[in-house]
Amino acid sequence: MPVTVTLTASRRAWWNLREHPQRAVGLLAVAAVLAIVLSVAYLLMDMREQELAQELAQSKQLTSVLAEQTTQYLDHVDQVLRGIQERLQTPFGEQQALNSLSVNLLLNTRVAGLRQARSLFVVDAQGWAVNSSRELPTRGANVADRSYFQHFQDRPLDELFFGSPIRNRLDGEWSFHLARPIVDPHGKLRGVVVAAMEVPQIEKLFSLSMLNADHTISIYSDQRTLVASLPHDEALIGEPVPALLKPTSLPTFKQGLQTLQTEWPDHSQTQFTLLKVGQYPIYASVQVNEAHALSLWQNNAMPILLGTAVLAVFILLAASYLSSELKLQQRLSLALGEARTRYFHTVETVMDAIVAIDEDQHIILFNPAAEKMFGYASSEVMGQPLSMLLPEKFRPNHAQHVRAFGQADIAQRPMTRTPRLDIYGRRRDGQLFPIESTISHGRVNGRLQFTAVLRDESERRRAERQMQELNAQLRELSQSLQAVREQERALLSQELHDDVGQQLTGLKLDLSWLVNRLKDGREISLDKVEAMRQALNTCISSVRRMASEMRPLLLDDLGFTAALQSLCKDLSERSAMPIDLDLDPRMDMNDREMGIALYRIVQEALTNVLRHASAQHVWLTLRREGEQAELSIQDDGVGLQEGQPRNGIGLVSMRERVLSLGGEFDIHNRQGGGVEVCIRWPWKPTPSPQEHTA
Repeated sequence: MPVTVTLTASRRAWWNLREHPQRAVGLLAVAAVLAIVLSVAYLLMDMREQELAQELAQSKQLTSVLAEQTTQYLDHVDQVLRGIQERLQTPFGEQQALNSLSVNLLLNTRVAGLRQARSLFVVDAQGWAVNSSRELPTRGANVADRSYFQHFQDRPLDELFFGSPIRNRLDGEWSFHLARPIVDPHGKLRGVVVAAMEVPQIEKLFSLSMLNADHTISIYSDQRTLVASLPHDEALIGEPVPALLKPTSLPTFKQGLQTLQTEWPDHSQTQFTLLKVGQYPIYASVQVNEAHALSLWQNNAMPILLGTAVLAVFILLAASYLSSELKLQQRLSLALGEARTRYFHTVETVMDAIVAIDEDQHIILFNPAAEKMFGYASSEVMGQPLSMLLPEKFRPNHAQHVRAFGQADIAQRPMTRTPRLDIYGRRRDGQLFPIESTISHGRVNGRLQFTAVLRDESERRRAERQMQELNAQLRELSQSLQAVREQERALLSQELHDDVGQQLTGLKLDLSWLVNRLKDGREISLDKVEAMRQALNTCISSVRRMASEMRPLLLDDLGFTAALQSLCKDLSERSAMPIDLDLDPRMDMNDREMGIALYRIVQEALTNVLRHASAQHVWLTLRREGEQAELSIQDDGVGLQEGQPRNGIGLVSMRERVLSLGGEFDIHNRQGGGVEVCIRWPWKPTPSPQEHTA
């Protein structure tokens, strides 16, 4: 019983809303405002978290940059110290006194390129500063109480010392020291070479680097004292840092970058990042500037809040307006639904474009096929003049023909493929294309309406042009082949007459001389007989050469590979141009027709290279991959010029030979210069003659 009551109440509420849709609009408006407020609140909280996360990521990135910059600065100084150490520990350096002028010159030479070092100086085994890059060799102060000297006095074989910040005795400036020992061949401490690093100079270098001034950057020692900071904090230099006293251990180099959090006396918390600097006992740190991140968040949040308020007011006002208009929309919805259904079944499902215009030639119907054809959305062309879909030069005549058709007695007619009118359409991007059109007219609500069914003729006409071009190329090829055949006959006739005929005539005269000598019983010269034999060999060679030019004998005797090698060798010797061959041994060219076609293609391509390419080198590759074979001829010549026609007789001949093989022909410029002719065709291994016999 309670369930039935609930369902009945829900049904009543639903019908009440349907009968009073303005109430539904009000409820939807309130729901929309609440959804927007909740969404904006979630968006602002998410933006806040993103700003804080981005600030933390930026601090981590700055920490890595700071550690890298610090490592570079210290590595540079350490390299200088190591160079001085190695120089003074050589046999020649051991002979030099630590307070000598040569050591002073060495210090001054090395300190010249160190912006981050205040000075370089040398301390002897007794703790006296005996040499410095800031003055000539002299006995300076005793620094036996300094940590860099005491460290190596106890451990002379240690490599590097890194000291905590101390004040300079001369000017009171903060500095810290890097030092390396100088030992004799017995491992005994001879002295210490020290680099004094100025803290203000290091901070200046950091300020000139890529680090952001909105962040507080610091360098700490492994003793948890401040070495340098930006901005400079004079009071904390050399003092323990409270933020680093809480962690029991500092992160190692392998542990990478760490994020720590400290709490100040006013109970505020601050995040900072910490990263060990390479092999040195110091740490790079960048403080996370949460105040800056939150200020950016607040700047972005204010326009969003204002926009949300404006949008909420607009929604409420729009809901009020919609409530007043909704009753009118209800009365029109039924008629509109019927019109849409009729429109969908009669227009939208048609594959051809349908465009309807009124008697003023303004567009009143534009189906999806027309949208696809012209590139316009239906909403963009409705109510616009039909001329926007036509080229400018055709607009006056077309409008006149449409008006004349409206006054004619016939209801429909085709408007293309007639001597009267040839229609072209104009796409949104300005491209013109031919149209096949059928137009009809009638009256709707007393007004004249024209309806045109359009079909894009671009593909059909393109196919016709391609067919015409192909026929023209075939005619040119046929004429060229006929001319080449007649040229070859004339050339063969000329060579037979000029070369072979003359040689045979000379041989005939020699034979007549020989017969007369034999009749008279006179002595015959062996040299004369040998000359006749040489002439006969020459004649035979000429005949073989002409036969080879007509059809290479090697192609029949030794096969395709040998004939191709012979052709390339002959052309290379005649032109002094290297031709590299890379032939796949698996390409057993037993198909006679295929071998002849490929041979002629290579012959034509190499002839084009010799005539036009001005090349210095040619590469010919024949390979097979699975069921596909590929022939590539590449040269390093001048290449194809832009706009140069690629329908010459030679190219057409090669293309036709490739098509006869069922393959693809491509010619293009190489990236490194020159031209590549590439041929691909399906590989169908043919059985050898022995297999046929078996």
